[in-house]
Amino acid sequence: MSFIIIYNMKLSTNNKKVLNLSDKEVKILNNLSTKKSIKITSLAKLTLIPRTSVEFYLKNLKQRGFVKKIKVQNHFEWQRTEDSDLASKFRGLIDNLDFYSEIIGKIEDKSIIVEIFRGKEKILEAANKILKFNPAYRVYYIQCVASAKYQTENFPKQFTLEFHKRLKKSGIIMEVIAAQSIMSYFDKLSKKELKSHLGRPMINYLIADEFIDFNADLIIHNEMIIILNYENESVIFIKNKLLSNIFANLFQFLQNYTKKIDLNSYIRNLMETKA
Repeated sequence: MSFIIIYNMKLSTNNKKVLNLSDKEVKILNNLSTKKSIKITSLAKLTLIPRTSVEFYLKNLKQRGFVKKIKVQNHFEWQRTEDSDLASKFRGLIDNLDFYSEIIGKIEDKSIIVEIFRGKEKILEAANKILKFNPAYRVYYIQCVASAKYQTENFPKQFTLEFHKRLKKSGIIMEVIAAQSIMSYFDKLSKKELKSHLGRPMINYLIADEFIDFNADLIIHNEMIIILNYENESVIFIKNKLLSNIFANLFQFLQNYTKKIDLNSYIRNLMETKA
């Protein structure tokens, strides 16, 4: 099985906010080419931004992978990063995978264990499995829009309240990259439900919906990967160190194109409107 990661930078107003780009950074990116490099002085003239400011923004953009610095003869110039360059470090790893499954069941050998289950109850069991994770290892969670919709409509309210309560006591720290549209689902929660979300041990990031254009959540912890497929109500458990490292790297890659948010403050403000 071959996987290809594609990143296509479309600087719409929506993506600009989610990618945490300033107006000047967008202006700089829109004046850079992926084929031809340019000097900072020339870029400053094109953008009408002071040279020192352009240099500052370029350094920040380089750290986040948007641009690259190229040596041309005895000086340096700048280019916008190509999609293929951003994904190359993952493509080489992922293309080496030789695993696929077409049945519900279990596959096991010395290096990999794969278990596949189907049904709503199994999704609830998978959620509870998070609470048994070793707190010495961080949990990485990629959450799609379908996740919030499914959980709102199918998870018993008491289950969610109890899950949050136990999570706060677990010592587990989760880093979550969530699709931007998920935020709208908080508006549908009662004040009691919102309160249960406060103080969860989570570091939260938002990303444009098109980056997570699939109906599944991905959870990575130590050597374990859990895929919650909401489209057909199935759960895939994969225990494999190589795969776990690949997906952890993928998570860190996506973080470059997210916006960190203070979810607790957002929820508190929302609770005030429901008082």
